[in-house]
Amino acid sequence: MESAQLLNILGNENRRKILHLLASRPCYMSEIAERLDVGAKAILGHLELLVQSGMIEANVDEQRRKYFISQTTAAGSVRIAVLLWKWLPQLSREKKNRKILPETVLRFQT
Repeated sequence: MESAQLLNILGNENRRKILHLLASRPCYMSEIAERLDVGAKAILGHLELLVQSGMIEANVDEQRRKYFISQTTAAGSVRIAVLLWKWLPQLSREKKNRKILPETVLRFQT
């Protein structure tokens, strides 16, 4: 996948939220739509794009699709991206306030 495509995919806040959610556990589309308070049709479009990119996969479970982070090549990159998305804003704020300490970095590694 080209860098521009990756940036386009991760540039959407709802897709980043979906990846963040799936990084913690597999989910059905209905769960994702409910947790993000976004319509099912919009979530389905995001999920299809993420599946096509190889970042996530889906298994059919009792006629429903359960989505999860791909265990293939994209898995490590997605987990890193999700973790960075989660803690970089906080780290940036603390750096501006000159309050960044080793404990701060350790806190965000989990």
